[in-house]
Amino acid sequence: MALGEVEVRLNENGRAAQTMETLLRQDSSSWRAHLIAAAAYAQIQDYSKAQQHAERAMSLSGANSGAAELLLGQILAAEGNREGARKELQDLVANKPNDPIAAAARQALAGLDKTSAAPQPSRVGAEMLPAFSVTSMRVWAPPDVDAAPPSVSTDVACSDTDVIQQAGLAASRQFQNLERFVATEHIEHEEIAPDGLSTHLRTRDFNYMVFVEQDKKDKQLYLDEKRDGGTGVDEFPTSLATVGLVGLGIDLFQPGFAKALTFKCEGLGQWRGKAAWVLHFAQKPGERSFLRLWQTKIRTVEVPLKGRVWISANSFDVLHVETDLRDPMKELELARDHISIDYGPVEFKKSKTELWLPWTAEIFLDLHGHHYHHRHTLSNYALFDVATDNKISAPKNVPVENDDKPQTDPNQKPQ
Repeated sequence: MALGEVEVRLNENGRAAQTMETLLRQDSSSWRAHLIAAAAYAQIQDYSKAQQHAERAMSLSGANSGAAELLLGQILAAEGNREGARKELQDLVANKPNDPIAAAARQALAGLDKTSAAPQPSRVGAEMLPAFSVTSMRVWAPPDVDAAPPSVSTDVACSDTDVIQQAGLAASRQFQNLERFVATEHIEHEEIAPDGLSTHLRTRDFNYMVFVEQDKKDKQLYLDEKRDGGTGVDEFPTSLATVGLVGLGIDLFQPGFAKALTFKCEGLGQWRGKAAWVLHFAQKPGERSFLRLWQTKIRTVEVPLKGRVWISANSFDVLHVETDLRDPMKELELARDHISIDYGPVEFKKSKTELWLPWTAEIFLDLHGHHYHHRHTLSNYALFDVATDNKISAPKNVPVENDDKPQTDPNQKPQ
């Protein structure tokens, strides 16, 4: 980001455009990257691309849209669309009269009225790009999953049914992997101040392992996390305990959960440089999925989700998953609940084994008007194999006792 901005300020606009395009292939939701790209393309007179990036910057930047509006007005004027330019600039002046950039918009309007020739966008200066600083770039949480669609190839057919079916088969394989390892789990909890700075960082390490449980009635598989031999909830750094995150990307494709979701394959994209099918999902209105639960001292509330998952185009393993609230949860005073989870290969050199396992999970919360960030990182992976093929038979001539244990309620699962 900084490199692209420096290149624009040095008038190396062709290189700046390339720099920003590289960045935007990785993160298409950055309004500032779109703004810098628009500025670069405007200077090399590629007004079509400049306009696209300026409009995208406006849609993503919220209260910071003044610079993008001014630049868009100048681009439209350079294209000969004087009426469109006048409207953009007038809207900027009317809606943001106290914004310092409104003065530049007034000058641009005066220039439109004085000449009949199409004016060229002025070279980007400090008034065009908001001052670059660590504070101005600090954002407390990623954008909503629906804020900007990911970059995908438009000439590759994507079948919802095929991708979901193959991802479901891969998810079933992953359940076997999840019960074969132990790891060290490092949990960080931080509160985020209004200026985006982290405050009150607290950490805790656990010995972590997962057990797979199967409901006897519907054969649904569930993951049960164990920390230091127990649930570990009471030992979290704060009273906010986030559990069950690492299995979310696999749960999505279990029939018991998936039946409450709608999936749409958006196309072939990439994640970490690997080709990946991109699936968008959302919980159906009026249906319960039990994927995400919030438990307080007095009740348990289901939180309907929407999100996006990146599926390996070769193995159909889950590479990455992001979720958000489908709707804000007023009863919990929960405005954001953004989850981001990465999966990938873990090599166990001693046994020459490679398993596909969770790497990290993050959650960003806007709860009761406060911002929080949780990070779960797994390390020190080790294989934990249990022989499951050998079964002990009951002694001869001794009746087998009935299993009196209550059946698992399919509606109960770790959060």
